[in-house]
Amino acid sequence: MLNLLIKSYRKLIGDLSRAQLDQHQLDSEKSDDESKEIEPEALENNCGHFFIYFREDGEFAVASDFTRHDDEVIDISALLLHMINSGNLAEYFVKSLKVWAEGDVDKETFAKEVIKEWKKLFYTKNEDSDILLAVDPSDVFGLKRMK
Repeated sequence: MLNLLIKSYRKLIGDLSRAQLDQHQLDSEKSDDESKEIEPEALENNCGHFFIYFREDGEFAVASDFTRHDDEVIDISALLLHMINSGNLAEYFVKSLKVWAEGDVDKETFAKEVIKEWKKLFYTKNEDSDILLAVDPSDVFGLKRMK
């Protein structure tokens, strides 16, 4: 069971890394038309999606969609949710911001401000507990130098 979990974790990390690179190549090939959506099928042969939608007023929604319902999908979905919840995917979120903003001064400024606000939350303790986020977002990709 532990071997399956480790194997699934390694496959997920590899797939996510490839998805980031594939998405970056897709974005580079697209025109500057900002009305185009990011292709959710950037990971070929995916078995599901988790979407996070949000508005500037703080309202948000989380949606899920699965193309298969077998044990492997259950295992990897549970692992992915655990990794998101525990902060293990923080560097992927930071990297996605960097890839999105690359080469555009306004987007880079926006991404830096998002990370700065995220960092503030990292150091803010939950009033009901002493739990901090698992990863300081500015530790990823040398962002401590960002001002």
